[in-house]
Amino acid sequence: MSSTGYLSAEELLTRVAPLVDGRTGLIGPTSEVYLEPGNPEIIVYSSMLSDLTQALPHITLKNEDGLPMAGSGSSTTRDYAQAKALCEGLERYCNISFDPASVITASRDELGDEAIDLDLFACGHDEEYAAPFTTQTRARADQPMRWVKGYSLTQGRPLYLPFSTVYISSPYEWAAEAFSIPISTGSALAANYERAVVSAALEVMERDALSLTWLQKLPLRRIDVSRSRNRELLDRMALIEKTGIQQYFFDATTDLGFPTAYLLQWAPDRDLAMLVMAASRYDIESAMIRVMDEASSSRSALTRLARQPPLYDPNDFRSFTRLTDGAVYYADPARKHAFDFLMEGTGRVHVDEIPSLPATDARVMLDELVRRFRERGLELSVVDITAPPIADCGLRAVRVIAPQLLPLSVNYNLKYGGTPRLYDAPRRMGHPSHAFDQLNPWPQPFA
Repeated sequence: MSSTGYLSAEELLTRVAPLVDGRTGLIGPTSEVYLEPGNPEIIVYSSMLSDLTQALPHITLKNEDGLPMAGSGSSTTRDYAQAKALCEGLERYCNISFDPASVITASRDELGDEAIDLDLFACGHDEEYAAPFTTQTRARADQPMRWVKGYSLTQGRPLYLPFSTVYISSPYEWAAEAFSIPISTGSALAANYERAVVSAALEVMERDALSLTWLQKLPLRRIDVSRSRNRELLDRMALIEKTGIQQYFFDATTDLGFPTAYLLQWAPDRDLAMLVMAASRYDIESAMIRVMDEASSSRSALTRLARQPPLYDPNDFRSFTRLTDGAVYYADPARKHAFDFLMEGTGRVHVDEIPSLPATDARVMLDELVRRFRERGLELSVVDITAPPIADCGLRAVRVIAPQLLPLSVNYNLKYGGTPRLYDAPRRMGHPSHAFDQLNPWPQPFA
C-alpha cells in the first residue's frame, strides 16, 4: 500500500475475492460494459449487488432512477476497472447495511449537544417548501428521528448524526427525517481510514461545486492544458477526443481551495449530446483524469436511459425528481443553450496556475482537509460504516457529512435556496451572487 492509502489493482482484487460470488457473495462477479462503436476506448466494468433484503430483512430499498444497485469502475486498464467496480459495489453495501442496535430514536432537543446542530444543514427557501411538488421538509429539532454515532473531525469529539444523512436504505421511518434526500454522496471505501475520509470529503466538495456552478451560473475559467507535461492526462484527453467528443474543462475550485475540474462533453451526433461531470482532488490534473474516467462510466448508463421513454415530463421541470432526469434531458443537442453561461465565458487559466495541495501521505491529506474546514468555521463529521465482511478484507468504509456545503440538487423543486453558502461562496470566489429568484432555471445536468 502506498503512503497515500492506495492499493494496487492486484491487491484490491485479492482482498475482495472472498466476497465475490454470483450465488452466495455480497456482490456478483464483474461484467464488462459493452463499448459502443465510436465511444472512447476506456474500459468500464460493473458488478451487481446481491439481493440485500434477503440477507438484511430489516432494510428497505427504493430505486426510482431506472439504474440497478451496482458498482461501476472505469480505467484504461482492465484490472483497475474491475477493482473499482467491485470496490464501489462494496461501498454501496456499506452505505445500505446497518446494525439496528446502533440506531437510536430521539429528537435533537432531547440529545442536546451530543448531536449535530440541525440548523447547520443546507435547507430550502420558504417558497420551495410551500410548493406542492416539494416532498422535503425543514429540519425540526423538536421532532423524533433516528440517529447514529459519528465523530466530529473539526470539534474532535463523538457526535450523533441523523440516520437519513448517513444511510441510503430504509428512508423516512419518521416524518422529521425528510429534511434530507437519501444519496450516496460522501461515501468512500479505501485501504485505510484516512484515505477513505479524504476520498469521501472530496466527493462532498465536488457536489458542492457542481451545485454552486449550476445554480449561480458561475462564469468559470476554462482550463488551458497547453503547458501540461502530464502524459497520463494528455493521453486520456487524446483517447476521448479522437472519437469526436469535444471536451471543455473549467476550473470549479471553490473557496475551500481543493482543485476541482468541471467537465462538459459535447457530442451532438450521439444519443447523449451533452454530459457534465466534476471531480475534486489535491491537484487539478488528477481531477481532470478522474473526471474523464467517471464520464466514460456514466456515458454508458445514461445513453441507455436516453434511448428509453423519459420518466419525467420534459415540458414541466417540476417532474424532474430523480438523479438521472436532468442528465437525460440534455441528451438533446438543441438544449445546449442552457450552458451558454459557461461556453460564452472568456476567462482562461493554465493548468499549472491552479494551486495544488500537499498530498505526500493520507495522514497529511486528512490534516489539511480538517484544517481548512476548521479555519472556515465549517463542520466536518464522519461515520465509520464498515460492514464486518468488509473489515475482514482489510478495507474501511466511511460516510462524511459536511452539513453547510451544498448538496446536489437532485430534485428540481429543491435547490436549497435557503442555504447561506449558496449566496456567500460565489462572492468569496470572486463571482457575482444571484438572489433566489435569479437562480438558474434549467435542470441540474449532472448524474
